Amino acid sequence: MHSMFAILFCFAIVVGINGAWLKQPASINKDAVELTQLLEKLWSLKPDILKRLKPFVYCEIMDKCCEDKDRVEAISIMSQYIIHTDDGRFEQIMQTCMNSTTSKMPDHVCSSIVKSIVSIETVYRDSNVRKYLDIIDRYGIGLSGIIDQIQLTCNSEEFHAFACLSNKKLMEKCANKVLQKIYNVDYKNYQKIIENAKQLMTEVNQQISTALTKDTNKE
Repeated sequence: MHSMFAILFCFAIVVGINGAWLKQPASINKDAVELTQLLEKLWSLKPDILKRLKPFVYCEIMDKCCEDKDRVEAISIMSQYIIHTDDGRFEQIMQTCMNSTTSKMPDHVCSSIVKSIVSIETVYRDSNVRKYLDIIDRYGIGLSGIIDQIQLTCNSEEFHAFACLSNKKLMEKCANKVLQKIYNVDYKNYQKIIENAKQLMTEVNQQISTALTKDTNKE
C-alpha cells in the first residue's frame, strides 16, 4: 500500500545515474517545466480525502504547525519516512509540531488538522480514491522509477517540494537535475525517453480525469 503512495510522488521512467557529465541540451529546462506541470496535474486530480491520510497530511502540519528547527529536521528525513513509513524520529517531530504551544499558528488550526486525519480504512471506502489508485497502480511500473532518482539526485528541500507540491521552482530544479542525469546516461535516446514520459503522464491524467468525472456525474 505504501509503495503505491510512493508512486503518487513521481512521474515516469526508470533510469540509471552513471556516466560522464555532458553539456545540458537546451530542451532540458523546457522538459523539466512540462513534466513538473504534469505532476501537478496528477495531484490536482487527487480526491480530497487523500489529503487527510498519512503521510500526505504531514505536508500541511509541517508547513503550518512546525517551528523552524522542527520543520527543517522533518524535511531532512521526510523522504525516508515516505518510502519506509517507519521512521520514528519523523513521527516524533510531527507529534511535537501538533502539540506545540509555541506555534505561530492559532491552536485551533493545528488541532483541526490533527482531528482531520483519517484512517486508511476510511479512505478505501471512498469510490473516487479506489478509482484514482487503481489507475495509478495500473501504470505502476512506468511511474515508480523516478522516486529513486529524486532521492538520489535532489536535496531534501527539493524532495519536500515534490512530495507536498509546496514550491514549483524547487520542483523544476529537482526535475532539471534528474533529466540531466537521464541525458548523461543515454543522450542519444534522451528525447524519446522524455517524450514517452510525457505521453504516459498525460494518459494517466486523462484517465483519472475521465474516471472521476463519470463518478461525479452518477451522483
